[in-house]
Amino acid sequence: MGYGLRYFVFDDEGNVTRVPITRFRRVIRGEEAFPEAAGQPLRYVELFLELENRRPVAIAQANFRRLQIEEDGFHDYRKYYMLPMPTPSYLVEKRKDNVVDFHELWVKKQWENRTWTPTAKERAAMKKKIPHLRK
Repeated sequence: MGYGLRYFVFDDEGNVTRVPITRFRRVIRGEEAFPEAAGQPLRYVELFLELENRRPVAIAQANFRRLQIEEDGFHDYRKYYMLPMPTPSYLVEKRKDNVVDFHELWVKKQWENRTWTPTAKERAAMKKKIPHLRK
């Protein structure tokens, strides 16, 4: 058994399109345009699949993310990588006073803007694009 990686892009109508890994990585790095989503957020899923005999049989992990595509069709990777990541809860010291950590609240809001939750219809459409997947 092994693992594989797939990228799928969702449009506003709920259609799902598989994008080759090499192309998607060029889009993320800002080296290639994605004109279909110019000027709007690109909703995508990064799937880690369990493979048997090089065929996907199960979804090990699914990361549903948003990527902002600029008006020219390119992604500005500097904006994406300069946004902070949330601090794991086990590293955050719990405060007992009335002090609010606005930095963590801001980071959480920025992170939420980069993720999304698919509908049942979108999940079903995605699974149809993966042959040999166990139910």
